[in-house]
Amino acid sequence: MKINRTPSFFEFDPHNIISNHEIYGRKMTTIKDGVRVEENVFNEDGLFSPSIFGNFETEHEYSCKCGFLAGKFYDGFTCPKCNTVVTFKESLINKMGWIDISGNKYNSDGVIIEKGEGYKIIKYIAYNHLEKLIGKANLRKVMETPNTITATGELDTESIKLIQESSPECKYWYIGLVEFYKKYHEVLEYYYTLNNVENDKLFEFLYDPAEVWTDKIPVISTLLRPAVRTTDGLKLDILNTIYVRLIKNNKILNSKVEQIDLIKNSTLEIIQAEYFQLSEEILKNIKGKSGLIRSQICGTRIDFSARNIITPAHAGIKMDEVVIPYLTMLELYKFEVINILHNVNHISIREAEKIHFKAMKKFNPEVYNIMKKMIKDGDCSILLNRNPTIAIGSMLCMKIADVKEDYTDLTLSLSNTILTLLAADFDGDVLNIISLKDNTMKEIFKAVLSPEALIIDSNNGNIKEDILLERDQILGLNALLS
Repeated sequence: MKINRTPSFFEFDPHNIISNHEIYGRKMTTIKDGVRVEENVFNEDGLFSPSIFGNFETEHEYSCKCGFLAGKFYDGFTCPKCNTVVTFKESLINKMGWIDISGNKYNSDGVIIEKGEGYKIIKYIAYNHLEKLIGKANLRKVMETPNTITATGELDTESIKLIQESSPECKYWYIGLVEFYKKYHEVLEYYYTLNNVENDKLFEFLYDPAEVWTDKIPVISTLLRPAVRTTDGLKLDILNTIYVRLIKNNKILNSKVEQIDLIKNSTLEIIQAEYFQLSEEILKNIKGKSGLIRSQICGTRIDFSARNIITPAHAGIKMDEVVIPYLTMLELYKFEVINILHNVNHISIREAEKIHFKAMKKFNPEVYNIMKKMIKDGDCSILLNRNPTIAIGSMLCMKIADVKEDYTDLTLSLSNTILTLLAADFDGDVLNIISLKDNTMKEIFKAVLSPEALIIDSNNGNIKEDILLERDQILGLNALLS
């Protein structure tokens, strides 16, 4: 029996173990429009378990029960087919299952009642670090299961021993994943000394087996591994195909049938390779121009961008600083504001999103203070661009110094000093604004495109006359004497 509960994201839940590679379990008979119809029902311990992942065909964020009406447009409508109201549902993206290769058995409370063999594989990220310490070729050979057997079908240990004694690097070759885990510290220390690796922090990180080894493979949301129902069944993408193979091999690995160690090691090695392929495919699906983040989260055009008319900044604003409108800040840092509202007020993401939406319609003091705090505590950097971008200075990396409290002020204020760089003036010119989210991007752009970096002319080594303070001094004297 499955217990309904909500574990934190990426926390192993023994109630959500996927152990069946078969997609469908049984047929269910229903009556549709007076016609008796037989439909396949997903297995409860399979890749499309409704209790674990929800109904991947009907559970959109806004949907009726049967899925006939889906989308925010239908919010509040009653479906003519299932007679249920279209309402908002939490996204399925956080729903996940697990492939447990440990072989443990759990009771209904999730407590281990029978320990398995305790098989482990190496985590995807940790493997990349292990390569640096042990060596790429050595690590592969250590994990590899030997295929040399005697005439009686036993492992040819003598041949393996000869290889291991042939050179210092070969000492732990062909021990396999099971033995590698048992002798992990011994192997790590040996190659750390042998390869003379001068990276104590890397060694300390890898020395903790919990950072390197795992016996749980997450089965991600069905939103990230789509399937299309056809007349012949389900058409699965490559992620689902890999998951099917993983589940099959895990069943073989943890079967009660007595097997020789060679077969168990080989099966575990296959699971390790499939897990790596799975990780590579997931990353490929997430990043890139057609990946999940770009196509479904950030949109398909330039993300986190805006346009504002420029006006003179008040005293105290530096040449690399800007003061932006309340609404611009609210849009550029939408997700950060929503996340802070969610954490500070202990409310759901959906409730925080509603507050953000209302704050766009009417000034919200709480949201304003959050944005002020973000600017004070963090590095809110932007790219300021004047079209066409044809010269150095047409794009500048600037820091947000403040956000305007006046809801109706939609202008961006900046120092008079940088106007010449942008070929702009205060007669209604509009500049493009792009928010920088990544720290690496901020560092790169600041080093090259900040006004401070452009003070020295790269062509002759002189100070650029375009950004001298003379203009500000003349304006100040004029204001003082007039």
